[in-house]
Amino acid sequence: MKKRILTILILFPLIGFSQDVDTSMKIYGLSVAWEKAKTNFPHFDKLQTNWDSLYLQNIPKVVEANDLKEYYDILIKFYARLNDGHTWIWYPDSINNSLNTIPIRTTFIEGKLIVSKVLNKTLYDKIAVGDEIVAIDNCDIAIYANKYIFPFISSSTTQDRNLRAYTYDLFLGENDTPVHLKIKHSKNQSVDTLTISRKLAQINDFKEYEYKKLENNVEYLKINTFYSTNYKTIFDSIYSNLLNTNSLIIDLRENGGGSGEQANYILSHFLQKPT
Repeated sequence: MKKRILTILILFPLIGFSQDVDTSMKIYGLSVAWEKAKTNFPHFDKLQTNWDSLYLQNIPKVVEANDLKEYYDILIKFYARLNDGHTWIWYPDSINNSLNTIPIRTTFIEGKLIVSKVLNKTLYDKIAVGDEIVAIDNCDIAIYANKYIFPFISSSTTQDRNLRAYTYDLFLGENDTPVHLKIKHSKNQSVDTLTISRKLAQINDFKEYEYKKLENNVEYLKINTFYSTNYKTIFDSIYSNLLNTNSLIIDLRENGGGSGEQANYILSHFLQKPT
């Protein structure tokens, strides 16, 4: 509970800043962020970084920040050092509204960035599921991610950190700035470049639950979120199909988390005792 409260409280002193932030307010915002974690964060014993020293290191950085985006970049990276997936600082709407990604989803498999979805029809003849992206903006994938993505991610596990970096955040950037990709096509192993606008619309193909019957009476249930508002109705409509199966696969690989109540409701159908 302390961590959840921390995430909410940290936003209030910061979101009212205008684009031109004076020095005293820059330091004040950083100090509030430092103090809220100092008071509420329960896992300092697991950190290898001294929180007070990190705060002092960031004072000259926020003072030198040229605009609100650069200022928030510093704060977000500051909190990412807590290595906790439920404790972070968000951009205000004035910045969020200027950011977007491209209509492609990727998965990091055995050291390669593989296209898993293409969500705009104008790209269908240019890039396909299974293609490998070998560079972004003329930069090797690993180098790009380590420089521009990982420092901003608040996470406690390598698995979650990689998912956020390579699936959710990799192509996030300014609306007006396109993304330049170097692609190795799976079909013929040819390599070419592709420039994709962040303004391209995306097909919304998100499904909270996905169910299908496989061979040999094996059932497959993919749960993509625990944030569903209608989870009981959806799961109950599927559950009757699972009762006579030989085996059940529950896929949570793309589930970003959510309510424990939803997870417990699903588990209650398979376990006799609470766990």
